[in-house]
Amino acid sequence: MYSNYENQRLIDRNEPKFIGWDTDREMEYLDNIGTSVPPEHQSFVKVEYLRGYLKAASSRIDWGSINKIQVIRYATQLLQDAVECAI
Repeated sequence: MYSNYENQRLIDRNEPKFIGWDTDREMEYLDNIGTSVPPEHQSFVKVEYLRGYLKAASSRIDWGSINKIQVIRYATQLLQDAVECAI
């Protein structure tokens, strides 16, 4: 007889992983990155946050159901656009 903990581990092992965050949600997150600051600072903050995101993305291991290539390309394009706006 298994304990409740052991039963849960057996169930978890056989269940598909919960997929709640996907490529579209990650891109929505990127669209809103840096928008929580006053408008006059948003361009600069967005550039810095996107640079940080791309740096961290290079060491991210588990992308779950997120399309890594698509999201990195999207973040790179957002960064290029943000740099142009900040000039």
